[in-house]
Amino acid sequence: MNSSTSISKRWLLLFLAALLSTAGIGWLYASHLEPETQFWVSVFEKRRAEMATRSPAPHLLFTGDSACSFGIDARAITAATGIPAYNLGGTRQMGLRVFLDEALGQAQKGDTLILICNPDLLIEDPRTRATKAGAQMALALPRNSTFPEKIQASRPGFNHLMTLGAKLALGLPPFPYHLSGYQPLGQITTEIRATQTGRDKPLQKTKADVTAASNTLTLWNERCRAKGVTLTYLLPLELTHPDSLTENRNAKNLFLEKLADQNHGVTLITTPASGCSADPTLFADTLFHLTAAGAAQFSQDLALRIPR
Repeated sequence: MNSSTSISKRWLLLFLAALLSTAGIGWLYASHLEPETQFWVSVFEKRRAEMATRSPAPHLLFTGDSACSFGIDARAITAATGIPAYNLGGTRQMGLRVFLDEALGQAQKGDTLILICNPDLLIEDPRTRATKAGAQMALALPRNSTFPEKIQASRPGFNHLMTLGAKLALGLPPFPYHLSGYQPLGQITTEIRATQTGRDKPLQKTKADVTAASNTLTLWNERCRAKGVTLTYLLPLELTHPDSLTENRNAKNLFLEKLADQNHGVTLITTPASGCSADPTLFADTLFHLTAAGAAQFSQDLALRIPR
């Protein structure tokens, strides 16, 4: 064996060792260290512990993206309806499959599952693989998780590690939310506030978008019915520019009207204020995250619209 061949093999071995080390670090970070994943895993575990002591009576279970997590005060819902309620929301980044799977895992026969999320999540093909954040949740949750994507979960780990390095270099916190913001019955709150003017361009969805959203609701409705659970959907409340309130409300109402014409079998609820509010004091750090007071008010208004 000549020296050049020996050197080439040595470099190949070093490359493979570096590749395996990088994959291992990424897996370790994804499963045990990534701040956002660990926050939501802790939230899911706290909710599971609380739900383990639930009564057998029918419940109102709310799930969806972060608009649900920050926007539904289950205590206000229970007080207004007399029906036990719980907030099982996740985030848009983890994907529809993750937070709906989790909610269905907690649901019992006779429950009503109320989905609150951006319509874009409904339009995405529900048969696609989990998102990167969703895959990490599957990896980081305990072994009794029902999520099927654990194998692919390690793939985004190193990518998130690089994101952490960038945040630290810019002096940004690794993750802005803390378990101190967790409230009984599952709601997340934050003291972070942002100056926001609100959405100006109205919601625009094509006929194909409406059909895709309907197909997604049909899929999840079948899963809910198989478990004896009723599925309901509504749009989240969104901070909207005062000059665009009417236009945005009309656009959202039109989307729901078109969605109602589809054969998905899911009950649709018109969101209070048609999903648009021009009051920035109700919102925390995004166009969809409500303050604790905003969530309490929104939940009281929503309770009047829940079919019973």
